[in-house]
Amino acid sequence: MTENSEAGNDRILHPSEETTIHDQIRGILAEALTSPHLPDHARARLRALLAEHHDRPGEAFLEHLRLIRSADAGASAPARLGQPFPAPAVATPLLLPEPAV
Repeated sequence: MTENSEAGNDRILHPSEETTIHDQIRGILAEALTSPHLPDHARARLRALLAEHHDRPGEAFLEHLRLIRSADAGASAPARLGQPFPAPAVATPLLLPEPAV
């Protein structure tokens, strides 16, 4: 998530901020994968995206969200793993469990 100038010195994020964001994304993904509210086909698709983008979890997360958004918009295209996305009658939020303290 950095943007370099031609000289390669201009960055959008400080490396420590970038690491923090990557860690937060990994935490979100870990919670989503263990959530009982995530359907099995969505969990399998998310795992496949993570394997495909193993060094860029943010890309996997964004693609997962795009696929969910397409499904919620009533898209009829099949999912990446060959599963059709049923468009819900009402958009439902992904409920994640509260982190253990």
